[in-house]
Amino acid sequence: MQDNRKNTITDIIALVRKHYPGLNTSIIERAYDLALRGHGDQVRKSGRPVIDHPLSVAHILARHRMDAETVSAGLLHDVLEDTSIRADEIEIAFGKDIREMVEGVTKLAHIPVSYELSEVRNLRRLLFAMAKDLRVVIIKLADRLDNLRDLHALDHDSQRRIAQETVDIFIPIASRLGLGRMRFEMEDLALRYLKPDDYFKIAEKLATKREERERETHQIVREVRALLTRNGMKVAVHGRPKHIASIYRKMQEGKTFEEMHDLVGIRVITRSISDCYQALGIIHTKYKPIPGRFKDFIALPKQNGYQSLHTTVVDDKGRRVEIQIRSQRMHRVAEVGASAHWRYKTGEKPILKDKEHLSFLDRVLEWQKDLIEPEQIMEQLRRSLFEDEVFVFTPKGEVKALPVGATPLDFAYAVHTDIGMRASGAKVNGRMVGFDYKLKTGDMVEIMTSPHQKPSRDWLKLVVTSKARTKIRQYFRTVDRDLYIERGRKALVDGMKSMGLSMELTDDTLKKVIDEYDFEDEDELFLAIGEGRLKTGRVMRELFGEVLVEGKAKRRAHSPIMVKLEGSYDIDYRIAGCCIPSPPCEIVGYITSVRGITIHRAGCSSLRGRDKSRIVKAEWVGRGDYEIHRIHITIDDREGILSQISDVFYRNGVNIMEHSGRGGSGGSRARLDFIISLERGVSEGILIDALESIDGVQKVRWF
Repeated sequence: MQDNRKNTITDIIALVRKHYPGLNTSIIERAYDLALRGHGDQVRKSGRPVIDHPLSVAHILARHRMDAETVSAGLLHDVLEDTSIRADEIEIAFGKDIREMVEGVTKLAHIPVSYELSEVRNLRRLLFAMAKDLRVVIIKLADRLDNLRDLHALDHDSQRRIAQETVDIFIPIASRLGLGRMRFEMEDLALRYLKPDDYFKIAEKLATKREERERETHQIVREVRALLTRNGMKVAVHGRPKHIASIYRKMQEGKTFEEMHDLVGIRVITRSISDCYQALGIIHTKYKPIPGRFKDFIALPKQNGYQSLHTTVVDDKGRRVEIQIRSQRMHRVAEVGASAHWRYKTGEKPILKDKEHLSFLDRVLEWQKDLIEPEQIMEQLRRSLFEDEVFVFTPKGEVKALPVGATPLDFAYAVHTDIGMRASGAKVNGRMVGFDYKLKTGDMVEIMTSPHQKPSRDWLKLVVTSKARTKIRQYFRTVDRDLYIERGRKALVDGMKSMGLSMELTDDTLKKVIDEYDFEDEDELFLAIGEGRLKTGRVMRELFGEVLVEGKAKRRAHSPIMVKLEGSYDIDYRIAGCCIPSPPCEIVGYITSVRGITIHRAGCSSLRGRDKSRIVKAEWVGRGDYEIHRIHITIDDREGILSQISDVFYRNGVNIMEHSGRGGSGGSRARLDFIISLERGVSEGILIDALESIDGVQKVRWF
């Protein structure tokens, strides 16, 4: 629930002392004094004094049981950017640890929602900050939460942009770190600005029936507490608040508000794990459990460390009641997530007591080295943070958590890289299965290996985990390194030729790009281009400047074919779908009323009877050994499929000149239309086969 009360430094210190009795909190007071001196009488757009913001951030951190150093860094998180206070002053006054946290938050000041070249560094900063010191990211999350509370003061476009950023990046991170309190409030606030009509309709309905609902919840809480107490248990029982965003999600799945409203939620807090199961047995003896609605997250915790027993029962009056049962420690982890796993020692940097559920951070660092384009980074980041899981077992009974859709190959690489590399077959529950088998919770998986087995490129179509995908790509990068380097060099040379640009490609001339992406030399740069991890257009913009490249070819910076209109390169155009002109045929441009200039074959029947004053001179420029085609691709509308289609295009030398898409009538399918150019002689059959081999591609039509 949103905290609208103005926070004071006294409140913050009291919270920290509550969680850490006897702690010397003078450092928090000194941090507040410095922040107050720095921000002075600055005022935010909402009208709040600027100092209220770091106070709110510090209060959120204290509520999440963060230590005095982290709370102090929260108070100081804006001083480097918004005041004259320097980093060395912070280190002298508070030490290196707090200085590094404040600098870390400052570097994360501009997290991208778009994926332009300038945003790549910000994405990498976010990933490195998460892996290096989680406290920096938790401060950033607290900062974002308080900024969302003030979003009403900004213009409509800014509200939507910030809310969308929150949904895309910050909420998944909060969820993955187990920061339940932050996540729920951010979800509600983001929904308010992204779907205001839905938000206020739900809020209004909740307010209308609040008294009735609270009365029912209190009655059920009293009944369950009395039931457990009569059976000798010492527990705390509370009602669980309904969050508007969670109700909205359920309604999107087809449930009505009334169905959601009638579902009462309570939480039982016990003293131990054994008490959780005892309480569950007592509750199921009194109330009838609904089949299929029991989940044991104690035996099989979520990846973020969350543990609890979930059950839904029907009470004596026919009401459905959702019950969560957890120990006090589990409840603390569910509320404050990662911060519950730190061990604090006076004068020392806190360390994680339990790193297992945060092991995904090591994997993030591993795969981000192999991804350069920000779209790829964001797609993989979402995979790592926000996917549902299945729990499967090794032959020895060890549990492995994998994302939904994982295959035996993902399991093999999760057990050990060597097992993945030498996997020759798989058994699930004692039965032989193919590598395309989708694992389900409870499966027992056994991998057969062979010293002669090597990875196949087809495996990339089967795996979904970042570890498996990264390891397979690394293997083929080593095997085909020289081929990819030459392919990347050729792609860059061809791209420059198509733009009328030239440059001798050496370590010296490419130094700007090599330094930008931390490559060792030009071969590493060409390797990234050849593998499709870095686009030639980005490299040319770095080498020749955004204005030069964009002015020469607009959106066709990667195409070896261009059209010159009335002697100019600077006029934008589109290829006509009716006749699909291709070199060397004669062409003309037609000025449409709403879609700019369309390029047609000179004798195109659709131009007959049209206003001749709208026809302009056009000619092909570029390589004559390329031709233009149109492709329609019908797909299942799923995340990641566009990236796979683009990868097939790249590997087959296809240049995308134009593309558009539209959803199918059922919403689950879509049709993609591409205008492409490719070298003459390239087999359309090979390209179609490669596209249709992608999971989710239903049909490919070639024109």
